Amino acid sequence: MTAVEAVKYSRRRRLFIGLVTVLGIATMVSSLTQWPDQPPSLLVYAALGGLLSAIRIRQVLGAASLGTLFVLLALQELNLASTILVGCTVIVGQIWSQPRMARAPAQVLFYLANMAIGIDIAYRIHNEPWISGGQNAVSLAIAAAMLYGWLNLAASLEVALTNQLKLTSVVRECTIRTFPQYLTGVFTAMLIHSARLAGLPHLGWLVVPGGLLAYSVYAAEQSREASNPTAAENVESLHLRTMEALAMVIEARDMTSAGHLRRLQFYCGEIGAELKLSGKELEALRTAALLHDVGKLAVPEHILAKGGRLTREEFEAVKIHADVGAEIVESMRFPYPAAEIVRSHHERWNGSGYPRALKGEQIPIGARILGAVDTLDALLTEKPYRAALSIESAIDRLAAEAGVTFDPQVVDVLARRYAQWEEQLTLFCPMTLRDDLHRLKEAFGPAREEAPLSAGLEPGNHPKFLSRIAKSREEAQTILEITQDLGKSLQLDESLPGLVKRLQRLIPFDSCVIYLLNDKVLTPRYAAGESTSLLMSRHLTIGPGVVGSVAQNGRAILNGSLAEDFSNGPSTRRLPLAVGLAVPLIGSQSTVGVLLLGRRGPQGFTEDHLRIAMAIHAKLGAALENAVNYEKARLSASTDFLTGLPNARSLQLQLESELARCRRLNTTLTVLVTDLDGFKEVNDRFGHLDGNRVLQAVAKAMRNSCREYDYVARMGGDEFVFILPGLGDNDIPLKIAQLNRAVAEAGRSVVPESRIGLSVGEARYPEQGRSAEELLLDADQRMYKVKMARKMRHRNNRRGFVFDEEKCEIPTDH
Repeated sequence: MTAVEAVKYSRRRRLFIGLVTVLGIATMVSSLTQWPDQPPSLLVYAALGGLLSAIRIRQVLGAASLGTLFVLLALQELNLASTILVGCTVIVGQIWSQPRMARAPAQVLFYLANMAIGIDIAYRIHNEPWISGGQNAVSLAIAAAMLYGWLNLAASLEVALTNQLKLTSVVRECTIRTFPQYLTGVFTAMLIHSARLAGLPHLGWLVVPGGLLAYSVYAAEQSREASNPTAAENVESLHLRTMEALAMVIEARDMTSAGHLRRLQFYCGEIGAELKLSGKELEALRTAALLHDVGKLAVPEHILAKGGRLTREEFEAVKIHADVGAEIVESMRFPYPAAEIVRSHHERWNGSGYPRALKGEQIPIGARILGAVDTLDALLTEKPYRAALSIESAIDRLAAEAGVTFDPQVVDVLARRYAQWEEQLTLFCPMTLRDDLHRLKEAFGPAREEAPLSAGLEPGNHPKFLSRIAKSREEAQTILEITQDLGKSLQLDESLPGLVKRLQRLIPFDSCVIYLLNDKVLTPRYAAGESTSLLMSRHLTIGPGVVGSVAQNGRAILNGSLAEDFSNGPSTRRLPLAVGLAVPLIGSQSTVGVLLLGRRGPQGFTEDHLRIAMAIHAKLGAALENAVNYEKARLSASTDFLTGLPNARSLQLQLESELARCRRLNTTLTVLVTDLDGFKEVNDRFGHLDGNRVLQAVAKAMRNSCREYDYVARMGGDEFVFILPGLGDNDIPLKIAQLNRAVAEAGRSVVPESRIGLSVGEARYPEQGRSAEELLLDADQRMYKVKMARKMRHRNNRRGFVFDEEKCEIPTDH
């Protein structure tokens, strides 16, 4: 319902009550022209009507059966003024005997005026001559029908306007509840009327002992009901327990604190009593406090469980819970406007709330109370993006928003009474869920002998279904987080640690290994838990053992013995894993790896653990395949395809990095630029295939001749570059000689007739250059001089010339 519609309902109700009250008072005043007659009968009917109207059990609308009887008897025997007086005593008796009936002066006047109008209509019809001559059984039946119709319609309309309900629904409910009782009173009145016409004028006095007998039976029945709940009370108790169960389910699903509902109901009830809310309004507030978040069932799980602040789009999705919750509560058909409180508890005093941007007193008072208390509890609760506030700081925060976000009078009550209520809440509300719900019931309603839904639990325990719901939600959220982590990065070293950590929340394990399958060999890519170094050192083969079998067959194994997997090798005795859970990691076309979870003890894993592992195995397999493909693509962009050595681009990056380190640590660096001698002859004589094989063998020999922290790259063709950190001046000739021997042996291993050599030029940081370009240029020039010197020496040796290698030229004296 919109704010405009709510205002219209309120105006229509006031207008209707005012109109009925004015007409009723006018009817009473006009009836006084006939002074009440037959005082004895008037006194008896008025006294018994008022007294026995209490027989009407838990009725809100219409007249009571016995009270109606005396009104109809007075209609036959007394004048209009006397009959209205009897009717008014019946109304007073109803109000006195039913605490739930509103007792505000305006409401009492409405009840009395409504009865006066109904009696006036019925009296005129009963005495109308054209209806079978008047004052007979037919006229009495029509008069009784008109009296019932008016009382029922007027009361139903008042209830519909008060609670913003459909008039047809209220009339139908009222008729079902009151018509049988009313009909009994009508038939009794007609029987007495017929007896009087038959010559037994005093038969009506038999109603006195009959009424007293009925009242005594009623009193005995009420006494029995006080000690034994009736079916209606059982239904009400069942209704309450159903609401409690639903609220607990929502609380467990939303993983809110155990005291959330406790504080919410306690504070709402205390504030409602302080602001003098009516019984119906308190009932509606109590119900809304339980069910205010039921609409979150329609909000996606990942949004509710998000650790940080919501985006605008996510907040829009959350906002639907107010309307959805109200629709759910409306479907329960409570006899009080709980749905409107649920719908409006996120409205704000200045109109900035949702879902309908109500403002000020357009917001139902229950929603204003619930909204302030819900915000207070949220401020007292720790969130992933902020710490919990103290109660004093939270109250100060609410006080700062009084008149802007919250109703000032609600905040004023909170500020004055919160200290006392917190003390009462601590002392009054126990920590167990069972006692929690039981005390809440005592606080907001009459005590009942039936235990709530959580009855039967051991003290201090929560219902099993709550832990199962919370566990199920945690599982869904963790799997969602794992999926998100896998999609964030193509770097396995970045995504796998977080994945394994989250997986351990769902599946307890002692060790975890993720294997990658390549050429029937299972290589450990990541390990966590115990004995990680041992696990990472063991490469397994496809086929034997748990891991090999899963890789070969593509089927998971639960609690398989790991003895065969780790029975070979020197580290076997130090690996304590006994059983394992292994699942295949499936890529786009085939198995790309295996996830192994190991346990030391014999207890092993459960079927639930297998189900969870299978829920992520396809996602993890796809992520591994994508990461491996990414690594291959990255390597191909920075690696020489033929030799497997880094290419020129990688060399440049590495050299810049090494120079930065040298500047920072004030160390030296040697760069060697080399070129193969005799390689063209291999290509010309034996072809390019053998030439490629020679290049591969030479590259491998160069890599093997380097230290672990040295760097060798292929610049292109038959030119290679070495980056040698910390190499001494005296070690450079030795390194060059070592490389020459390794290259010559590598060439002969492929083509025995080859005579592969190496021309080398060196440059030192910082003597020959301080940048990568300077060092490479200087080393390249020196390499060129060496290469040219070797060519000239080889040529001049055949001509008898002497060659000066330092100047790389033929002396002029020759």
